[in-house]
Amino acid sequence: MKQYKIQKKVVLFIVEGRSDRTALERIFKKLYQYDKNITFEFTNGDITSNSNISVENVLSSVEKIVSKFKADNKLKNTDFYNVVQIYDMDGAYISDDCIEESDDGKHYFYTPTKIITNYKKIGY
Repeated sequence: MKQYKIQKKVVLFIVEGRSDRTALERIFKKLYQYDKNITFEFTNGDITSNSNISVENVLSSVEKIVSKFKADNKLKNTDFYNVVQIYDMDGAYISDDCIEESDDGKHYFYTPTKIITNYKKIGY
């Protein structure tokens, strides 16, 4: 009897940073540890706070992230089951006066009372 090798499909999660990756990677790998047909992979791609990314170029920006991941891992389009962009809602429910742009336009950090960002644009 001939046995067929089933190739795993990749579900690629594009996450904002290391902490998101660490938290989600463990959960998904644990939940789907018995699914022999899918593997979960993670890559960084914080497109939501990058001031060079707009509505007009967001799809091509995601495509660049996926293309780099494909090239780095020698994958083809057919190797993917799905691509998921995950982003958090930092500051989504705070008032606009609690968000300030950094003096040099380069730094992004939190204080107990506000968010200092490298790019402040209100009213998307």
